[in-house]
Amino acid sequence: ENALWDMYGQMPWLSVCVAPILTFAILCWPIIRARSGALPLRIPILLLIATSLSIVWFALYLGYSIEHNSTEFTIGVTIENVVFAVVLWLAWFWLQRGAGFAARLAFCTLLHYWLFWCAFPWLGELI
Repeated sequence: ENALWDMYGQMPWLSVCVAPILTFAILCWPIIRARSGALPLRIPILLLIATSLSIVWFALYLGYSIEHNSTEFTIGVTIENVVFAVVLWLAWFWLQRGAGFAARLAFCTLLHYWLFWCAFPWLGELI
């Protein structure tokens, strides 16, 4: 009984670890496998939605973040997200001309790092 409880107690952490890997495999495997050519339409749509929602996220929680964290923290996280978004959009435009395997893999990896690591940061009260 205790082993069963331990297994279910770890399930949320397992889900958090597996979700980025599964989405990377589902969204990017066909892109990487193609080895060359322009990226499919779903990538700029995903990037546009994520960028837009990230802007909304920061607009809604900016005051709350400054109140509970600090101005320096909020500015740092905002700069980090702006840099990620700009680099991703510039890379996407560059990849439209056709790029090889390494460039596609780097783009997909960077996109997933941004989405699962810092696109929607916790801007609330730190525990």
